[in-house]
Amino acid sequence: MGDHTATAAVGGARRAVLHRSWMAAAVLAGAAALGGLSAAAAPATASADGGACVSGPLGSASIGSASCSSTGRSTAIAIGPNATATASGKGNLSLAVGDTAKASAIGTRNLAAALGNHTGVAAGTGTRNIATAVGPNSGAIAGTGNRNIATSFGTNAGALAQGGNRNIASSFGRNGGAVAEVGNGNRAASVGSDSGSIASGGNNNRAFTLGRKSGSTAKTGNRNVATTVGTNSSAAASGGGQRTTVVGNNQHKP
Repeated sequence: MGDHTATAAVGGARRAVLHRSWMAAAVLAGAAALGGLSAAAAPATASADGGACVSGPLGSASIGSASCSSTGRSTAIAIGPNATATASGKGNLSLAVGDTAKASAIGTRNLAAALGNHTGVAAGTGTRNIATAVGPNSGAIAGTGNRNIATSFGTNAGALAQGGNRNIASSFGRNGGAVAEVGNGNRAASVGSDSGSIASGGNNNRAFTLGRKSGSTAKTGNRNVATTVGTNSSAAASGGGQRTTVVGNNQHKP
């Protein structure tokens, strides 16, 4: 993917969580991981009005400025001016819909769907990873493991699930972000504009955020749970088996 797509894919997460210093390291790690996946996508084609294409085991067809490429038994579909879809490996599907939308799926049975103008997603390099982004300038990355799921919904939203197996990151809201990484079975979910959640550095960590400009992080150890409900609030849990819950506005723990 191009530099713009890389920025889109983690932009929401970065903006949502960097206002909490204890989240910064995990977001930057996620951005670094994204850089490796970004190389899998094809460059955009020349500008033109409109465009659509498909590339798969049965052949390829295209009109306008949309660009599709696939290898193996994978399928790539792009709809929109300068939309780009790339799929390589076995049974992968990439779908890009929107002006300059970009989607890349590599590996085995991975799914990447970018739905919105200037939206970018990547799924790979393992098996059965799913990356979905809906909304202008949104992005999602699921990869470097198996059965990871990253979902973002909203303008400038971002989600990253990688570095292990069965990690799930979900972000809903403008400028929201969620990161689940570096371990197995981590879950991060944020709901609300400018909100963020990070679960990382262990196994089965949980970070949940509900509310504007709030954040939660669960990391460094296993089975940590951090929950935040409210506006401009935050919760952090680390060390293993720790639980932190914040309910209310302008509240922070620890």
